[in-house]
Amino acid sequence: METDKLRRRHYIVEYKTVKAEWSSAATATVKKTGYSLQVKKSESYTVRVTAMNKLGVGEPVVIAVKFTG
Repeated sequence: METDKLRRRHYIVEYKTVKAEWSSAATATVKKTGYSLQVKKSESYTVRVTAMNKLGVGEPVVIAVKFTG
């Protein structure tokens, strides 16, 4: 069935700081939609989430966050 190929199967969650390269945080099935990252105070992080299905990998969604404290 064609719609089955388009259904999201997994999410890839990656993160990085200004000084670092992308690191993998998780690859999870669609059923899991919450993630926790251990972060350093006063550091800026960029997180990107990419959906995967049987046809391949989609465009990532990118979120920038700065932690203070």
